[in-house]
Amino acid sequence: MKVLYNIIKEFIHQFNLSPNELKSFFEDIGIEVENFLDLSEGLKGKVFPAVVEKINYDGNLKILKVKTNFKEFQVITTADVQLNDKVVLAIEGAKLKNNQIISKKYIKNYISEGMLLSESELGISEVSDRIIKLPPDFDLNDDVLNYLQLNDYIYELYIFPNRGDLMGILGICYEIASYLKMDVKLPELLNEELEYFEFPIEIEEKNGCFRYIGAIIKDVKVSNSPDILRYKLHLV
Repeated sequence: MKVLYNIIKEFIHQFNLSPNELKSFFEDIGIEVENFLDLSEGLKGKVFPAVVEKINYDGNLKILKVKTNFKEFQVITTADVQLNDKVVLAIEGAKLKNNQIISKKYIKNYISEGMLLSESELGISEVSDRIIKLPPDFDLNDDVLNYLQLNDYIYELYIFPNRGDLMGILGICYEIASYLKMDVKLPELLNEELEYFEFPIEIEEKNGCFRYIGAIIKDVKVSNSPDILRYKLHLV
């Protein structure tokens, strides 16, 4: 069972344990922590949002000038990238999911001072053959690791077979909250005026079925989930 620290903070009101304190707490209440990772390790201070300001071409190579909020970098790539795209840049010293460490290097006669990243290189997608394109209104002053859900910690928990109630994030949160005497806060539901409809139900076996409820779900759109939700789900 994988659990993200920030999701626990979302669900438990006034939760105040640090990531390391939570690791010890899990073990104190009998939940074994098999692995504990800082997802920002190797990335913090080395991965930034950037905007593509200039593109020159040499065959299939693109010589880019990309600008962060503090410096301009030259990056050599063959990726599908356009002028004014907002991208995720790893500079020298960044350590990626596959243990690759980014360094300055020469490609032909051009120096590449960094690398534009895909989702799989950051461990937030299984396979991705394209670089990440940030929303056009993304602020270059913001920490891109927050958007990528990587300013977080992950706990891999061993759940005993008799604790099926802990095989989900809510169960984990209720367990933690019960020990800490805190409240679990559930997501708010939209309170909209519902259309009245009739669908007659008759319960014939009242001893076997005390209550029967239903709901109509409308206006469902099949499309890709928002990036932030996709990243969270992949991490766990």
